[in-house]
Amino acid sequence: MKINFRNERGITTVDALIAIILLTLFVGLIATLSYNVLAISTNAKRNAMANNYIVDFYEYVDKLKFEDVTEETLLKYINENEDTLITATNLNEINNLTSPYKLKINVENYMPSGQTVDNLVKIVSVSLNYKTGKKNNTIDIQRIKSK
Repeated sequence: MKINFRNERGITTVDALIAIILLTLFVGLIATLSYNVLAISTNAKRNAMANNYIVDFYEYVDKLKFEDVTEETLLKYINENEDTLITATNLNEINNLTSPYKLKINVENYMPSGQTVDNLVKIVSVSLNYKTGKKNNTIDIQRIKSK
């Protein structure tokens, strides 16, 4: 008959140490995955919001008469009608703006070489700058407005 002198009640130090190491690895893995999911979803939300701002802006430009499409009119529309998350300036006036989205607007007359008739087509250029994490993102779009 074999006598067992080993006490099988409780856990040993090695068992506890292995359990703590495994628990630490799993908690670290879950925390890393959660952070990455949050960063990706925040980036997607910021990109979607930036695209929505540009689409809303160009819808407003499409509603205006040709003569009313000027930098002043567009800057006034953005600064008065959009929420406080966006600030608009023309391309020559970028200062210390505090909003997360910075919209730069430029309106110029399009006149190809050799054309003598002035003011039939305008080019409306928009550049929207925003940050996602430490990365600066820019969306640049140009559209035309014709008479």
